[in-house]
Amino acid sequence: MKLITEEKYIQLIEDLEIKVGDTIFVHSDLMHLGIPENGAKMYLDILKKKIGKTGNIIAPAFNFNFMETGQYDYKKSPPVMMGFIASLMFQSNEALRSRHPMQSILCEGPLSAKLCNIVTRSAYAKEGVFNFLKNSNCKILLLGARGEHISFSHLVEESLSVPYQNY
Repeated sequence: MKLITEEKYIQLIEDLEIKVGDTIFVHSDLMHLGIPENGAKMYLDILKKKIGKTGNIIAPAFNFNFMETGQYDYKKSPPVMMGFIASLMFQSNEALRSRHPMQSILCEGPLSAKLCNIVTRSAYAKEGVFNFLKNSNCKILLLGARGEHISFSHLVEESLSVPYQNY
């Protein structure tokens, strides 16, 4: 794996035109991104600095163990296989988490309380958090993650009532 310097990552964020005030939904996979020069938190810290206090960082915090165990505590149940950004946010005292047992999100920024208090049967429902983000011009950032990891694809599936999903 190659080393990713702060300078290289900052340039990437600038090339993607991420700016102050943006709302960014981050999917991450450190194994496909590269070794961060100053540890994995470097990615989150630089992104937070770039969007400033008026921006929002959101990550999926899904917990598929709920299907097997029926157990979920939004404060204690860790995100399962949702990437290193979600793990870092879950461990911080700055992020809020929505209460949906399977389709929760973590959020830092001014929209946190609003987003985390949207309660629907499905996070992809018309009144759900993902539709709210879509209508708010949220940007999707893949940090090492591949396209099939984009949570927003389920929004399209639900709006089309595809037969292979449960609603």
